[in-house]
Amino acid sequence: MNTNKTASWLQIQKLFGSLVCISIIFIFTSAWANAKSTYIKEVEARTFKVTQDIGTVFISNPEIADYELVDNRQLVVFARKNGRSQLVVYGGENATPLISMDIVVD
Repeated sequence: MNTNKTASWLQIQKLFGSLVCISIIFIFTSAWANAKSTYIKEVEARTFKVTQDIGTVFISNPEIADYELVDNRQLVVFARKNGRSQLVVYGGENATPLISMDIVVD
């Protein structure tokens, strides 16, 4: 009887380990699927509109692409030279990420 309990416990541990692995794979796959890239040619610009007031804008490499706020809910991203930059826009009050994407200038 003791052996059956041990075997059942091992099966539960194995099942739990499998569920954890599947969950981790799902999280990474979801993040990858939600990653967006926007392609802009040199010296071109794109307008982005959001549904909340903009609080903070982060751009990782302003030598590649930079931005200007148009108003509380719009910004323009403009390309400077070839390369990649990351754009993240946060909402004002609760700092919710509104936009997160790669900007690719070619």
